[in-house]
Amino acid sequence: MLAVLAQRLRLDTDPGTPRPFTGLTLQPATPVRATVRRTAG
Repeated sequence: MLAVLAQRLRLDTDPGTPRPFTGLTLQPATPVRATVRRTAG
C-alpha cells in the first residue's frame, strides 16, 4: 500500500511538473486514498 502511494507521489513530483505539491496533485490523491481504504477495509 505505502509503496504504491510512494510511487504515485514520485510520479506527481517528477521534474516535468513545476509544482510538486499543489491542489492539483492533492485532489487526485484523495480518491486514491478512498480506493485504498475500500480495498484494505
